[in-house]
Amino acid sequence: DQKPESLGLTILDEPSGKQSDLTVLDLHLRAVTKSIAPVPQVVRSIDSVSLRTNPKPLDYWIRNVKELHAAKPAPSVQYSRRMPGIEDLMQVWPVEIEEALSTMTLPSSDLEISLASYARLLTALLDIPTPSPQQKDKENNPPQGGAKRKPSTSTIESLHVLFTLYSEFKNSQHFRSFGRTVGDREDVRAGGAQ
Repeated sequence: DQKPESLGLTILDEPSGKQSDLTVLDLHLRAVTKSIAPVPQVVRSIDSVSLRTNPKPLDYWIRNVKELHAAKPAPSVQYSRRMPGIEDLMQVWPVEIEEALSTMTLPSSDLEISLASYARLLTALLDIPTPSPQQKDKENNPPQGGAKRKPSTSTIESLHVLFTLYSEFKNSQHFRSFGRTVGDREDVRAGGAQ
């Protein structure tokens, strides 16, 4: 008939047994495409009388939203410089380094240095690339007048990697199987030394 077919492009053709909830499908597409553009939505509602007699639509909605959240792609961060992978940072250190760390006291927050310097010190101990003060000055424009300096992007990114590493250690099945948690003296790699 020489007419363009829009089935599947503008109209979704599904078997009638189990239809997709339009709102859940829209939420899924927004999550996958990472769309933040405000698009008007039609919001369905269920009146309380029909909900009392038939709670299945609410249960169906809750199940669909749980499935949507479970299937949501993990958040990702684009760093301005190359950062090591979390798996690489979680590798076992050589025995010599482990022994040296077990005999020394790691720097506490009582050091008389700036917060940015302390952050650089901790991330450097864990092999996370950190900017030197000279690099930091290049990244930040010198403050105008009496304005305070903002932390460098690299320092913030290094701290992000540090906290991601901490989270991975905290949730690691390996450490749970040994009865160790982040914060134990032996778990120096996660920054949990006491």
